[in-house]
Amino acid sequence: MIQVTQSSMPIARSRYASRGNVAEQEPGGEKVAEFEDWEDASRVVADVYFPHELTVLAGVDRPELQLSSVDLGPVMIGRLTWGVDVAIDCEYPGAYEINIPLTGTLESRGDGGAVSSGPGQASVFSADTPNRITRWDATCSVLKMFR
Repeated sequence: MIQVTQSSMPIARSRYASRGNVAEQEPGGEKVAEFEDWEDASRVVADVYFPHELTVLAGVDRPELQLSSVDLGPVMIGRLTWGVDVAIDCEYPGAYEINIPLTGTLESRGDGGAVSSGPGQASVFSADTPNRITRWDATCSVLKMFR
């Protein structure tokens, strides 16, 4: 299941969950969109953050990610948990990204070498530079910021 929350203001939130790519209005005005596969889950995350190539490292068929974000104009802040071990290739076009694990471990590799970040530590990704998150573990919940 995917749960996605996106807002242009911190206090005004809408919620998206997973199954079938269909958005339905829930009581209270919240929208629910559901997805059955990783391709659609990856597309949702790319729409909120950056185009990327996702590789699922564990044998989980259905997406189990949770995503929330707030667009503050020049800065986007969000929280993302994939719910399964994944690897991600991305060049972060035109922006820097900072990932701070709140739980779990984020392992990455870029021009500066390999980095392993845990709670309270940050991984910083340069704009327009190939970077690889070699392992975003299933328990890793990340606070993401980009500009």
